[in-house]
Amino acid sequence: VHGTLVNLIYPSWTGLGFVGAPIANAVGFVIQYLTYIVYMFAWKKYHRKTWSALQWNTFSWHRTRKFMAVAIPQTISQALEDWQIQVVTLFTLRLDEVSIAAFASLNTIFIICHCFA
Repeated sequence: VHGTLVNLIYPSWTGLGFVGAPIANAVGFVIQYLTYIVYMFAWKKYHRKTWSALQWNTFSWHRTRKFMAVAIPQTISQALEDWQIQVVTLFTLRLDEVSIAAFASLNTIFIICHCFA
């Protein structure tokens, strides 16, 4: 809700118009993040039940190995997905404006469908 309001109000009030839209988006993200931090940590204090004090035994070789067993494949998967999108985007450079617009719309629809899958 807040992001929508910022995106509607900020570009028109500042007179920045189209250029103000990404700035409004960034401002909205920062405000949402700060609101989340204040709500979860300062007000509700949800972290106290789950976070222990930072100690050296937290960084044991066993835990590091378990973390790496998950983190390395996830990192490779994310890199391959990003590279695939970049390669497909490079191929779209050969298309005209209408085809690029259709590609962007279809790509957005795929991403939305992927979020609900």
